[in-house]
Amino acid sequence: MKIMKTADRNSNALCAHFKKTLTTMSYKPEKITKQENPLISTRIQNLNLQKPYALESAGTVHGIVVINDSASTTLELVASSLLAFEKPVVWMLEANANHPDFTALGEIMREKVKTVIAIGPEADKIHETLWAWNGLFISANSWEEGVDMGLMAAKKDDTLLFSPGCRANEPFRNLRERGEYLNQLIEIKRQTKT
Repeated sequence: MKIMKTADRNSNALCAHFKKTLTTMSYKPEKITKQENPLISTRIQNLNLQKPYALESAGTVHGIVVINDSASTTLELVASSLLAFEKPVVWMLEANANHPDFTALGEIMREKVKTVIAIGPEADKIHETLWAWNGLFISANSWEEGVDMGLMAAKKDDTLLFSPGCRANEPFRNLRERGEYLNQLIEIKRQTKT
């Protein structure tokens, strides 16, 4: 596990594009409300069709709300998920060979992310691409370690968001297996009193 503080730099034009294109939504675990932006409206329609692991509550651990967004496999989906929250979140992402260039989310990250937890073998490469983001970056070697670090980085009433930004990779066959595994880890943490 590595914990790194990143330096502040200018964000790029693609990040500004995400910011302008996607409007902020108010996240309510019971229901996501409709917005006027067509990209957000489409995303909400997909969520309301009960697509598994799309901004789905995985439960609360020690006052920290955990959201399983395993279905967010693209930058656009991650951006809309991050913008769905009013307060900054602790964001867990999957760091495998399939990851996109997360620098496009720089400006959104400054506003919506307090800590990044990168889980997987490519975590150091992701840190290199996110060095311009001003925040805490934690590299985790396993899913268990990532969840533990996420719960330690978050405080009571914070949100821990798993929104991977890439398709599922070993040991998972698909996003459903990945989402179910995360839910199992959270359930174990919920039952543990420490």
